[in-house]
Amino acid sequence: MTRGIALGVHTSAFDSDHELARFGALEAGRVLLALRDELGFADAKRLRDQGDRTAHEFLTALLAAERPGDAVLSEEGIDDQHRLSARRVWIIDPLDGTREFGEDGRTDWAVHVALIEDGEPVAAAVALPARDVVMTTFPPALVPAQGDGRLRIVVSRSHTPPEAHAVAEALGADLVFMGSAGAKTMAVVLGEADAYIHIGGQ
Repeated sequence: MTRGIALGVHTSAFDSDHELARFGALEAGRVLLALRDELGFADAKRLRDQGDRTAHEFLTALLAAERPGDAVLSEEGIDDQHRLSARRVWIIDPLDGTREFGEDGRTDWAVHVALIEDGEPVAAAVALPARDVVMTTFPPALVPAQGDGRLRIVVSRSHTPPEAHAVAEALGADLVFMGSAGAKTMAVVLGEADAYIHIGGQ
């Protein structure tokens, strides 16, 4: 997988945390796509459960090999309280949009990988595997806006807040319904939407 794993000695293949975040998100996405191909969509619960577990195991193994001194907080793992005193903490959501991952034809699911150092975010990547897209903090890029001039507001497809409809009506905007929070955020970054409305308290 990586030079450090192959040799059994910590000689990281990634000098840059930005590149490690990108690689992790990209490769976890590829693992998830392969799992989709292998299992199909007949048993959606099995596919979703295995997707969550497989992506979690891949990313935690990668980070343990490449950054053995760092703490990891995963949405799919047990919270290790060591992270509270650690200088460097990787925060991962191995499969964001699990519901959409289990539906044939849906692309609005994502993999999130981020690094916090001394309480500040320093590197991150979001992969949209079904679209073959990875957005990363290295290198930064500007994406021109797209569309016909009407504002597009992206919101959750499963629990759209009433406030979103009120804002869309006030602005004369169109609502775009998507699953994963990462997919919604990246829609704004990619210029496919102008705003993301969420009132869940995060």
